[in-house]
Amino acid sequence: ASHPDFRFDLFADQISSEVLPALKENTVAISDKFKEKYPFKRQTIHYIVTYNEEGILTFQTEYYFDKEKTTQEEFIGYGKGADIEDKFEAELEKLSLPKNGEIKDLESIVAFLSADLSDLKKTSDIYLSDNIAKTKVKGVGKISVFTSSGINWLQMRIGSPEYTDDELATILTAYKKKRKYVKLKDTIISFEDSDSASFKEMVSDFNIDEINTPRLPIYDALKLSAYASDEADILYSPELKSLFEDIKNFPSEEANIPSSIDEKLRSYQKDGVKWLHVLARHNLSGNLADDMGLGKTLEMIAIISTTKEEKPIHVVTPKSLIYTWER
Repeated sequence: ASHPDFRFDLFADQISSEVLPALKENTVAISDKFKEKYPFKRQTIHYIVTYNEEGILTFQTEYYFDKEKTTQEEFIGYGKGADIEDKFEAELEKLSLPKNGEIKDLESIVAFLSADLSDLKKTSDIYLSDNIAKTKVKGVGKISVFTSSGINWLQMRIGSPEYTDDELATILTAYKKKRKYVKLKDTIISFEDSDSASFKEMVSDFNIDEINTPRLPIYDALKLSAYASDEADILYSPELKSLFEDIKNFPSEEANIPSSIDEKLRSYQKDGVKWLHVLARHNLSGNLADDMGLGKTLEMIAIISTTKEEKPIHVVTPKSLIYTWER
């Protein structure tokens, strides 16, 4: 319906050529009778983005009158085509996207996958290939560490519930080469994501170059335990479980201190001797860090007396303590 005094015929050409073509499809219902009397071409830009198996984003821009493809020149020369084109190009510039072309580097691909395309959709119809929607950008996530150990050594193998060994090796290699991202099938791993933090710290702390590490000092097992969290599953060998249990329960250690020394020890000194005894039994070293005058020398004499070492034991001590050792 229209106002009886409104002279639509005076504006028919302008409305048909400029206003109606610029309207998005399905935003205004237009009768067939009206279309027949005032024919017009609806103008739309199609922005087509595909992502192939080689990890290349391809962009293509096409121009349409209704559902019929046309040239850029014809599109710009009709109705509001030039204005639509200008707004479209302005949004592409904001997003640093090409009108036609390719993007190959992962950093730019991640930027596109994470971009807000809502304003671009106001200027064009965007068509994304199915694998773009399936592609995830995420951190490394949870990892597993399997351990084995022997006398004085620890060996680790890193694994994951999400990745195969080959994929994990690819992730590790990319990180060691200081890359920000690495592509695995339909997933892009971001080392800048917070879910990569535990993986990065562990690789750096233990200088991991391969998923199977070389033999490390046994004391690194104590450092490894700090990574047991929601981001990492640490699976200890029976020997390491025994080590942790013994250290945790050192007050119950049977140190077999000779009675002649045991009767001279205070309770805290006995604890110190037991703790050192546990460490020695697992071929670990340790420090007694009590304040001066609390009896560390006697504790060391006690721990030496419990050893079955047949070779001479080398003691380095200040001259002021030689008398205590000689006694």
